Amino acid sequence: GKGWQIGSGGLPSLEQGESSRTWIKVLATLTCALFLDVVILATYVFNVEPKELESRVEAQERWRPLPSPRLPLRSLAFGSCSHQNQPQGYWDSITKFAPDLMVLTGDNVYGNCVDANCTALKDAYKDWDSHPSLVGAKETLSVVAAMDDHDYGLSDADENNPYKDIAKNMFLDFFHIQDERRTRTNDGVYKAFEWGPVGKRTQLIILDTRYSRSNFLPTDRINGAKMERYKPDYVHTNKRMLSEDQWEWLAAQLIRKANLRVIVSTIQVLADGTGYECWRMLPHERDRLTKILKDAGHSSLTVILSGDRKVGGFYQDSQSNLIEVTSSSLTHTMPVNAYGDCRKKEGCDEKDPKRLDNFVRANNFGTVE
Repeated sequence: GKGWQIGSGGLPSLEQGESSRTWIKVLATLTCALFLDVVILATYVFNVEPKELESRVEAQERWRPLPSPRLPLRSLAFGSCSHQNQPQGYWDSITKFAPDLMVLTGDNVYGNCVDANCTALKDAYKDWDSHPSLVGAKETLSVVAAMDDHDYGLSDADENNPYKDIAKNMFLDFFHIQDERRTRTNDGVYKAFEWGPVGKRTQLIILDTRYSRSNFLPTDRINGAKMERYKPDYVHTNKRMLSEDQWEWLAAQLIRKANLRVIVSTIQVLADGTGYECWRMLPHERDRLTKILKDAGHSSLTVILSGDRKVGGFYQDSQSNLIEVTSSSLTHTMPVNAYGDCRKKEGCDEKDPKRLDNFVRANNFGTVE
């Protein structure tokens, strides 16, 4: 295989490496100076030879415990969109990377709820849990997770999803969650974590952009540029992305001191070039989020992690000074020619002044170090 290493000036340089069944390459990096510290954001792509599983193994019951909150995090990995029927070799790659924490940013499984039994979603968790790579990863990796639409059992799910509480309980059971996310009623699975002492503190804030979200405005130009499925709704300013309780909770979290804030939104926040699900579809809610994050960022670096798109990318907003890294997909990233007759990235990648480079169109995960 061939691997990428970071050369001088933070640019990737090609280096020949030993061949192996699983290889990783650093596709792109973004280095952010924070006082005397440096935060490096990277996207990795990996290749795993497909392999038929001769037998299923007994699933390990629990994940490895989370790191001690007293200790600073040295690294975390993140990724989204893992279909349980696809090869799960990414777990081997991430385990090899050995992050202190793995953050699953949504679409952890795929199974539609068609009735209150949610049988397909239940089976999806069972299938995923029996993959040998996942079983092995549970012994090694500490994991936190967010819920996106497919975790909620319905594509493009919003507040009108009739099965959201059933799917929510399945998620809580699978990840053995027994905190306020289980006892909280009529709202989503948002959660905050902190690691490290003052001066080396990382705060991880996981939002729920599905449970209470209003419906998006359907496009009147299907597959049109920036309006493929939805269009921004500038009229109905009472629509919401988060419940008011979640907004108040978020404001309280942002008051807390942190050197690095990592915000997980399962759908993209900064992206302006897409007509698929993103915060752009509710402009007043995106303005509210970017303002509150900008105001909280005077004494810390804020990084947004997102998924959902089946492509990866780096984004930066010069007005709010926010940075976003989208990592998607772990198992089924969209190739260049997925739509129409596109053959080159330059013509296929949506135009977005906030995106820093071409899309990542190979299975990928991201890291923060």
